[in-house]
Amino acid sequence: MVTSSTLNTDLPRDVYLLWKPFTMPTDGGGKFAISVDADIGANFLALYTIILGSMFGFLWQFITYLIITWYPTENDSRVWSRKDRKDFIKDGTGSKPLLPDELLEVRRNKANRYIALVSVWNTTDPASAMLLLMEHAWIMCKTVGDQATCMLDVMVLLLAAGFMISAGAARVLIASTVFIGNESPMGNVAPVNPESMFYWNTGKDVSLGMRTYNFGVSSAQRAAGTVDSISNTTMQKISIEGDDRSISYSYTITGVEFGLQHASDLVYPVLGKCELRDDYIDTTSSLDYDIYYNPYLNTNMTVKVQRSTSAPTAKAAYSKFINETTDGLRIGNTTFMMVFETNSLQSFTESTDPVYETEELPVLSEGFPKYAIKRGRPSLSCWEQTYWGYKDIKIYDPNTISEFPDHVVPGALKDELIPFHFAQSRIPRLMRSLGGAVLFTSMSSSSGLIDASSASWYKDIERLILINYVSSRNAFRDSASLESLVADYPDLNAARQDGVPKRGLGDIVVSTSKVTTMSLTVLVVIPVAWLLVWFIITIFRCNRCTSRNSGKASRYTLRAVGLQATQMYRLLDEEVCGDRDDWEGRKTHMPYILNPKNPKDPKHIASPASSDTITNSPSPRLTPPIPLFAAPKVMKNENDQRYHLKFAGPVEYEVKVKRGESLWNWNSVAGGPVDGGESSKDSISGVSQTFGVKGIRG
Repeated sequence: MVTSSTLNTDLPRDVYLLWKPFTMPTDGGGKFAISVDADIGANFLALYTIILGSMFGFLWQFITYLIITWYPTENDSRVWSRKDRKDFIKDGTGSKPLLPDELLEVRRNKANRYIALVSVWNTTDPASAMLLLMEHAWIMCKTVGDQATCMLDVMVLLLAAGFMISAGAARVLIASTVFIGNESPMGNVAPVNPESMFYWNTGKDVSLGMRTYNFGVSSAQRAAGTVDSISNTTMQKISIEGDDRSISYSYTITGVEFGLQHASDLVYPVLGKCELRDDYIDTTSSLDYDIYYNPYLNTNMTVKVQRSTSAPTAKAAYSKFINETTDGLRIGNTTFMMVFETNSLQSFTESTDPVYETEELPVLSEGFPKYAIKRGRPSLSCWEQTYWGYKDIKIYDPNTISEFPDHVVPGALKDELIPFHFAQSRIPRLMRSLGGAVLFTSMSSSSGLIDASSASWYKDIERLILINYVSSRNAFRDSASLESLVADYPDLNAARQDGVPKRGLGDIVVSTSKVTTMSLTVLVVIPVAWLLVWFIITIFRCNRCTSRNSGKASRYTLRAVGLQATQMYRLLDEEVCGDRDDWEGRKTHMPYILNPKNPKDPKHIASPASSDTITNSPSPRLTPPIPLFAAPKVMKNENDQRYHLKFAGPVEYEVKVKRGESLWNWNSVAGGPVDGGESSKDSISGVSQTFGVKGIRG
């Protein structure tokens, strides 16, 4: 990246606008952006990090909802398709209900899968869920031997891992997503304030060029200071080749690098070459100076032949622009001549460089230089070809750039500002503004003495080309940094008409380290996404209260409500399935895991209303053994005034209670025909050998 602030720190605050939406030019196209103070940008980062973390928390809730909805908790082939199993077909029990031991094994396997759901539900982040599921999967695989449940755990583990990685990456990338200054070659930018723009119409006042001479000086000095710290990335954009007698250069500046908001596809290619010429020198007409001329320019330049007490300097003849050749070929060519003022400069070392070639002084004194630069050093004859291109349009004469579409380069920006800066090659103007500062050799000179052995005309011109590149890139920015001229010459400022900035001048962005450029799209999308996720989560939560007892919605509702009552799950598991000692002292979120390979005899409760000797809490009525995670559904029949309580688990039970009577009617379904009966005392149906109204018979 090239920065244009060198001699002073940054642009004044009134040069750019804050809190105004604009299009930030990037190599990938324009991006909607907004710029704020750098300190406020840090606050935005903190705020959006919190919003993003909250949104991922909501997303994890949503993922847990999906898991508890779709996570299978029973092996259908073990229960509903039992009649297809060969081992049951052989003994003729394929259409009969499951026996208690078989039912207990099925229920234990199902409960272990519910334990995995409890593990996920009881965690608030994917990392904790992964740790608990790893423990659960290990026990299922190695201890219990339930490979199917183990594989389900692994699938959920992978899902949680992917989510955790995505959430972590999003938190890391939030800064680069919101802050997009690094996507622009100019860094953090802000839209220019049109009120600060200044340029003049040279045709209106000839003396204005002298009065505004500091415009070119300050702009050139900023570019020269930047060149000393130019980055390798920028150097790669400039091609410089040559030999001991010539140098060629080429580069392309894009609309993005110019800072044009809507002209990312605009290009400004530059191609040039300079050659040393010895045949355009007159060293005989005068003993006091050399005369340089160029037949293509019809102008002469003189270089005095006397000992100089200053650093080497260079001067350029006025350039000549040729838009077309005699045969009508459009070339956009600028020709100019450069001359090095190095005559008689003295040095303690000798040189054979064409421009800095030395000769031995005739009179030598102890402690004084031994060599001096020869007279008649060659001049540089240069040409430079440029054009402005946009898609299929090529314009070689900047004064006719108005042919560009107005939405690309609007108003005065293309009609006046571009011709003002680029009507001819900028190199002669830079040389007049910088003088000796443009030369690499002058940096090591003092009081008219140079180190001739290290002097090189090639390095001098290479530095000049780099300065020209940087100055061209920053041309529009420099027009916005002339506060003193805006105040001193308001009547000569061509950027205003009737006291108002001309249209199109605000279509520029300027770079400054005092602002933070943020993506307006991301600033809007993240809160909208947060609201969307929150809305979805809210719908799921409200759905728990309204879902019917059928399908996936019912499964989600029942599990979501049931899994919130973790301690109730523990109480039921203690009472129905195992020993309280198995739960004693357990602090993990994960409930006790049942082992179907070595099941413990459940402690069934036959008393309708007994009391727990440990907690003094009433024990549930268990007649017959209702599956742990059953789906209750209450139905009222208006004709017989009966209430039906139905439990849908691996075995389906239905209880009918007549109002005012202690009459129970049990129906059971287990992969076969329905058996039923009605009695207040006797056993019921084909499962009477297993249970009755008084409870399970041992």
